[in-house]
Amino acid sequence: MVTIGRRKPLSKLARGFIGTILTFTLFSFLTSDTKAQQKCLEPGRLAALKKQIADPKPPAVDTQLHDELIAASDEFSLATRTETINRLAGEDKRQEPEKPKKKQKDLDTLKQENVARVCSILNKQGWPMVGAVGRDGVDAFLVLVSKALPAVMQVELYPAMIDAFERDQIERGQLFAGYIDRLRLSLGQKQLFGSQVFVRDGFLMMAPIEQPSRVDERRAEFKMSPLRSYERFLEASYQKLLIRAVMEPLTEPTAISLGKTSLESPAAVDDAGEPVEKVKTSLISFDVVLPEAVDPRTSALEKSDFRVYENDRPVDLEFFSKTDAAIDIVLLLDLSGSTANKADLIRKSTKRFIAMKRPSDRLAIVSFSDGPTVISPLETDTAVLQSRVAKLAGGGGSRVWDSIKFSLDLLEQASVKGRRKAIVLMSDGVDNRLGGSFLGSSMGSSTGFADLVEEVQRSTTSIFPIYLDTELPDPYSKIVYTNARLGLKYLADQSAGNMYYAKKVEDLDDVYNRVLKDVGTIYTLGFISPEASADNQWHTLRVTVPSIPGVKLKHRPGYFLR
Repeated sequence: MVTIGRRKPLSKLARGFIGTILTFTLFSFLTSDTKAQQKCLEPGRLAALKKQIADPKPPAVDTQLHDELIAASDEFSLATRTETINRLAGEDKRQEPEKPKKKQKDLDTLKQENVARVCSILNKQGWPMVGAVGRDGVDAFLVLVSKALPAVMQVELYPAMIDAFERDQIERGQLFAGYIDRLRLSLGQKQLFGSQVFVRDGFLMMAPIEQPSRVDERRAEFKMSPLRSYERFLEASYQKLLIRAVMEPLTEPTAISLGKTSLESPAAVDDAGEPVEKVKTSLISFDVVLPEAVDPRTSALEKSDFRVYENDRPVDLEFFSKTDAAIDIVLLLDLSGSTANKADLIRKSTKRFIAMKRPSDRLAIVSFSDGPTVISPLETDTAVLQSRVAKLAGGGGSRVWDSIKFSLDLLEQASVKGRRKAIVLMSDGVDNRLGGSFLGSSMGSSTGFADLVEEVQRSTTSIFPIYLDTELPDPYSKIVYTNARLGLKYLADQSAGNMYYAKKVEDLDDVYNRVLKDVGTIYTLGFISPEASADNQWHTLRVTVPSIPGVKLKHRPGYFLR
């Protein structure tokens, strides 16, 4: 192993994000008696550890400490994974909890034991050096520090940790990147490397990342695979769809106040590394639908009836209109092998949908299996559309996400200003990347689910999935189809659409009317955003109608600047 003096220097990018972290001494923050009780180190011990780390003399080999660290790390890592899997199983009840091969201590007990172990080692034996416990022993120690110790103790050890990193006592790799990410998140900062994922509402959610366009550069410097490869690995490992957080995750409150430290986010820069100039204001417009409204007052709402909040701050409406807008719809039909027994339902349903189309609406028909096929471009003539239904044919793989992305692009290119845009998807929602990735299949979409979600969030197209149930009665099928339904529902929610279910043609009679109603009668609201900036951050939206308590509204949960 080369010494730190010969270590390859960090790039300009890394120096901007990490270099300051490596050279900054944290301010003193543990002042009260309560905080003092949370300390790991005895008085004066931090300085002693830093001096030990800086000592060039090789330490004596400590086989006993090495074995203790390895055993503790293995036990803790196994318990952490078991607890995570069992929490996932308990959340959606689709799989049995994992039964350990031998009796395990609960995670809280192990955390307490390892807090005591780490602090005792540091106070009595000193910092575990590579020469004493080997690289694997140091890695095991880092696992215990970053995953067992509370954030307040991790911050306390931070200066020594950075000294050890600078002197090549800790390798530039995934473990240290995970330590930095976890510590930043615990202090309310965004992560740098995309190593941290949490569970929310049935999904794996990637915690917010600082300047995500640069994350793969940072990961490469720390010998980590590209982020999207890692996301796919996580989906396969935990059999969950992964999405990326657009808002800060909820974190446990910590009794820490650091003031200005190196863990704060740096000034925003663009992809060329130049400072971002803030945009003072932006005109934001979005649509609000009142689905299945039965109160007659909802058909006569005025501008003064609406209250709009951006990032929970009230904004003044500058624009308001109500329209029964013409619609451009892509009817997206799943003709993959898994829906073969639904082919007759799909054809009959397509003809019925065409027959119910309003004269002003344009309809495109796209089928997909291994990839999308345009059966008909956007067309108003009902007879022409009906004649093209005979071309429907399928079989093969299922690339649901690629086909939704294709349909979004089709509407973006072919639709005209002033018309609403919608995708009506008839599918079981099972992409071969979702169902096949766990088996190593390469037949799935090239578009990842997280990437598709971000495309939907940037689009003005509403998605209306009509779920076709093709589930088989086996445990693996339950996992795959549960994920598929969650994914379809999430896409509908993120686009102000609705999800429907259909087992027979008659189930769709009311669906068509509801889709046309949901997309056709729209309130368009516009406001000047004082918060919008060129950094492409996510902005939350919330709308209320105080004059009609309890009224159901449907709109996008937020927006990115385009």
